[in-house]
Amino acid sequence: MLAHSWRISLLLALGELEVVDREMEAYGDAAERLHQQRARAQALFHRCARLLMAGAFDEAEQLIAATAEYAALLQEDQILGMRLAALVFVMREIQGRLGELEAAVQQFAEAQSAMPVWRCGLMCVYLQTGREAELRREYESLAADAFASLPRDNLWLPSLAFAAEACAHLGDRRGAQTLRGLLEPYSGQNVVTPGVAYIGPVDRYLALVAVTAGDEDAAARWFAAARRKAAATGARPTSARLALDQARALHDRDPARAAELAAEAVSEAEAVGLTALAEDARALVGLGGPGPQISSAA
Repeated sequence: MLAHSWRISLLLALGELEVVDREMEAYGDAAERLHQQRARAQALFHRCARLLMAGAFDEAEQLIAATAEYAALLQEDQILGMRLAALVFVMREIQGRLGELEAAVQQFAEAQSAMPVWRCGLMCVYLQTGREAELRREYESLAADAFASLPRDNLWLPSLAFAAEACAHLGDRRGAQTLRGLLEPYSGQNVVTPGVAYIGPVDRYLALVAVTAGDEDAAARWFAAARRKAAATGARPTSARLALDQARALHDRDPARAAELAAEAVSEAEAVGLTALAEDARALVGLGGPGPQISSAA
């Protein structure tokens, strides 16, 4: 069962969604047949991850609520508990609600010093809640050794992805060059965590650091590749986010195209209930309120 779960993670990283769905179904059937409670909980996490990837947040919330029946197991099994926490983190991050998790993420970051991905997750909390001083402190601590303190384990790519977002926000050109070199060998893959939380295409983070480093041509190529990857895997929240990312990148250089992309981001975000993302897209280019005006503009 553990090997099957690893296979699902690897297939999702490669974007083989049809095979992923078959493997997830087979995993769930085996968990029931073998009466393995841990595997049953993991099967539920698999289903939740796929719903989040597609933007079915209400259904994902219901599945997360269903984990209550595994409460005792989650308390006993630290890894399983952290996988559930990772799913909730990914959901709240795309919803723009990470502030709700600050205490929990801080606790994980302090308790799991050997897993700096939680420290990177804390950067995401600070970024989303506008805590610039705290964000800069955490980021500069990681960047001081060119991110060498991040262990090259199965959480390395998620750690680099979170670092890339902070790097882009802070405008660190030197860090952007370093992160580009670390991420570039994984271009074309998806960033996932064990268990399986989908975070987005590696090419999205490459585009962000390319923009930060001033390489507009590379950024355009990676944005296009990331958008194709997200569309091919039905990752609508990621498609909305990528449209907003690119609108921000083009805001000063090509305002007309930035407005088109922002309208696209609003349309996609509203379709899956991402209110905060839609508001950010409107604010970027001064679009009007919600409604048919934005949809028709897209």
